[in-house]
Amino acid sequence: MSGDGIHDASLPPEMNISKEPNFPINQLSVMKGRNAIIICVVAAVVFVAGLLCGLTGTRKDKTSGATVPEQVQQRRLTASDAIEVIRQESKLYSAEQTAHKNIVISTKDMISVLGYKFTKPWSQSTYVIPIDVTYKACIDLGRISDEDIKVNASDSSVTITLPDPVIELTSCEVRHKDEIINQQIFASNQSQEFFNKAVSDGERGIWTEVSLQRKQDLLTDAKRNAESILADALLRSGFRQVNITYSSGLNPDKLTVERNHE
Repeated sequence: MSGDGIHDASLPPEMNISKEPNFPINQLSVMKGRNAIIICVVAAVVFVAGLLCGLTGTRKDKTSGATVPEQVQQRRLTASDAIEVIRQESKLYSAEQTAHKNIVISTKDMISVLGYKFTKPWSQSTYVIPIDVTYKACIDLGRISDEDIKVNASDSSVTITLPDPVIELTSCEVRHKDEIINQQIFASNQSQEFFNKAVSDGERGIWTEVSLQRKQDLLTDAKRNAESILADALLRSGFRQVNITYSSGLNPDKLTVERNHE
């Protein structure tokens, strides 16, 4: 038995278990006090770190529901910021519509006798060429200038006047399996160039045959989708409110059709 503690003699020396503290009482009290101080300091540091993270983190935009970095929201936004976001794409295709048409062509062969032209007997041909044409509403974002963008710095709102959309004819497909060809016995066959020209002439006239209601539906879809796409991009860049207008109020009678050659 030693003077500092009680040991079991039956155990090896390294297995002896001290039943009394090895430190004086006053030293143990000091250690407990230090531990308490350390715990308090650590808790305070964790609390402050969490508070700072909350202040410099992200918050949810009430308008769009998009999470925007706080640093972006606090920066004063300008028209140049809006243009930079908008012009990430040169063109915005926001809606499309498909139209169908049967191109009907009738031809007769001509013959010349002694300088006079006559219709060759039994030489009439009739062709029915069904085509499917796809139109897309396109907004040329490259035409937007600084004058078309108004930014209110006090509430981080932006108002944009978009150019009128252009209707692009993006594809024209011939349904060859549904073609109809009727030829009389002495009719001549037509060249591929003849049919290509017939399709080209036919596709240009389809838009004039599209009903006013279908044109209005295309514009309604184009407006809704364009506003959604642009507003989402601008809100994510830090703007709090986005207002979009158009040059002529989206009148379907003022739309022009262009052929997309891409």
